[in-house]
Amino acid sequence: MKSSNAHAPTPPAKRVKRLIRTLLLLSALYGASASAGVIATDPGDYVAFPAGTSLAVLYYNHAERNDVYLNGHKQDTQGFGLDNDIAAFRAVHYVELGPLLAAPQVIVPFGSLRMKGAEDTSASGVGDPLIGSAFWLVNDPARKRYLSFGTWIAPPLGNYDADDGPVNLGENRWKGVLHTSYTQSLFGNLSGEVTAEWDFFGENDDFAGMTRKQSHIFELQTHLRYDFSPGSFVGASYFHTTGGENRLNGVDLDDSLNTKRYLLSVAHMVAPTVQLMGQVGQDLEVRNGPKEDFRVSLRLVKIF
Repeated sequence: MKSSNAHAPTPPAKRVKRLIRTLLLLSALYGASASAGVIATDPGDYVAFPAGTSLAVLYYNHAERNDVYLNGHKQDTQGFGLDNDIAAFRAVHYVELGPLLAAPQVIVPFGSLRMKGAEDTSASGVGDPLIGSAFWLVNDPARKRYLSFGTWIAPPLGNYDADDGPVNLGENRWKGVLHTSYTQSLFGNLSGEVTAEWDFFGENDDFAGMTRKQSHIFELQTHLRYDFSPGSFVGASYFHTTGGENRLNGVDLDDSLNTKRYLLSVAHMVAPTVQLMGQVGQDLEVRNGPKEDFRVSLRLVKIF
C-alpha cells in the first residue's frame, strides 16, 4: 500500500520554511562590494576622467550582521552571525567612442564569508567577475555636470559549492547590471549624485539540489559630496534597494527586499596619482534578510 505522503510536494513545506531563512542571507552577501548583483557606487564615481586615463582600484569591505528580519519582523536567531571580508580589483580605461566617452572595465571580487548559527559554515575564493563599461552622454567638466549609463555582465566563473547554498563567492548563474547616473554641482564645492540601478539574473539550476530564480533588483543610490581639493572630499550616501524575490523549484518565498542603508566617506589624495578613501556605515531598515550592524570599507585608486 502506498503511503499517504507519496504525492507530497517537493521540497517539503518544512524544508521550504528553513530555506526561506537561508535565502534571506542572499541579499547581504555581496551588496557591500562590487562582487555581484548590486554594484554600489561611491561619491564621485561618475565624474569622468579624460580619454587615455587608466585606473587600478582595490576595494576592501568588512561587514557584520547579527539579526535576521522576515517581513519586517526580527526573527529569533540566537547565535546567528554573518561576517564578510570581501576585496575586489577593478581595472578601468577611458576611451573615446565616436562622440561618447567610455570607460570599459573589469571587476574581480575575492575574499571570504563566515556564517554562524545552528551550523557554522564559511566560503572563500574568487567571485563572479563583472565585465562592462560606462558611457557619458553629458561630459561637462566646466559646469560639473555628468550624465552617464553603464552596463555590466557577470558570467558564472566564481567559486561555487551547491551544498553551501547562499554562502558562496560565486552564484552559479549569469547576472546583468544597468546604471543610469547624473552628477551635478549644487553650489560651491558641494555636488549631488543620483544613480538608478537595475539588476537581472539567470537561474541557478543547482542551489542545494534545487532551481533558484530571482526577480529583478532595483536600487537608488544617492551621494552628497563636498570637495576640499581635486580628489579629496567628504561624502554622505544613502541607498534604497527593492525587489529580488526568490523562487525555489517554483515556490515563491515572499522575500523581496526593502533595505535602506547609509555610508559616510572620506577621501584624500595621498600622492599626486594615488587616492585613499575610507567609509563607515550600516543598514537603517531591512524587511527581509540579515541587518548589517557595521560596515567599514577602504578603497585605493592609482591613476595612470
